[in-house]
Amino acid sequence: MRTLRTAAIAALSVLLTLATGTPAFADEPADTTPPEIYSTGLVEGQLLGLFGHFTPTFADDVTSVTTDVGGKTRSLNAAWVREHGIGAWLYSSRNDTDVDITVRVYDKAFNHSELTTRVHMELIAPTAVVTPLSGVVHDTTTINVTTQDTDVAEVTLEWNNQVYSRATSAPWTLTWDTSTFPRTFPHLGGPFVRVSDKPGNFTVYSGDYTVDNVGPEVTVGRITSGGRHRFGATFTDESGVDHVEWWINGALVSTAATVEYGFGRSRPLDVVIKAWDRNGHGSTTPVTLQVDADAPTLAISSGPRNGAKVKGIVKIGAKAADKNGVAEVQLLINGKVVATDTRAGYAFSINTKNYPKKFKVQLRAYDRVGNEVVTSARTWHR
Repeated sequence: MRTLRTAAIAALSVLLTLATGTPAFADEPADTTPPEIYSTGLVEGQLLGLFGHFTPTFADDVTSVTTDVGGKTRSLNAAWVREHGIGAWLYSSRNDTDVDITVRVYDKAFNHSELTTRVHMELIAPTAVVTPLSGVVHDTTTINVTTQDTDVAEVTLEWNNQVYSRATSAPWTLTWDTSTFPRTFPHLGGPFVRVSDKPGNFTVYSGDYTVDNVGPEVTVGRITSGGRHRFGATFTDESGVDHVEWWINGALVSTAATVEYGFGRSRPLDVVIKAWDRNGHGSTTPVTLQVDADAPTLAISSGPRNGAKVKGIVKIGAKAADKNGVAEVQLLINGKVVATDTRAGYAFSINTKNYPKKFKVQLRAYDRVGNEVVTSARTWHR
């Protein structure tokens, strides 16, 4: 009997455990202890601006934070608040008024504690004049900020989420090293100046700058004709070109934008163009300049012979060639250009009734540097 009763008691104990999930003990007391909040991150009477920001401090067991600013509530994750703080969201507040800011913290059992701090609203952002705010800048540039506001706390030069210069007291002068900046800012937007006051209000002045830390860009041809003539290049620089040097085969031959030189026969020349802008930045452009003193070849490939009798529409064709390219072939009648063809397979149609009973026909070809050749004249009769 004792064995059976012991077994029954054991079975009943197992059933109770299965039914409740835990042994049948007395209920544990609920967690009713509120979490600790040490500070709102504000002080009584503190000036707070439109973009006011503060970081409350509280115990490690806090899981969420609620703020009440002038009757408007907002809930945030406690981990986020620890890392980033809280924006006051004062858009509905009035300037020069007192506002109560309440910070309420909760633990995982929804116990909470709170602290309230009364602050004073100063919502008018500072104004300033920024010089320069646009134009060409180079090397180390000084930006001057002039303001009549007495509560300015900081002036910064910012771009691409970085602060590149900061001033924390008057005179508000920023020193900008432009050496690491791109020439222009088409997509990201350019650097801007932020003027911030002590309550946290700020005004942003967007710049429209072009950075010029390189010498002039030089555009120059690679072929020229023979003989003595003037040869030039195009110089481009945001700050303006100050001076230029032309070096040919190691000798300085000109300090102007163009060079007059005896290029002579067909040959390559080593040309170096050096240019400096008004800020002292220089560039060097080496070029192998091919002198082409030879005229293209040209021949009439089809059409009536010299002395022929013609009528109606008459066609004449030409073959032209040049090692550096043919620019155009012209049709001349009685010495006057009446048609031009710029594509190989050069061909012309002549309406003979538009010309005298006797007229002369010639073709003329130019290469890409201006060398020319003219065929002998053919005299036609109609």
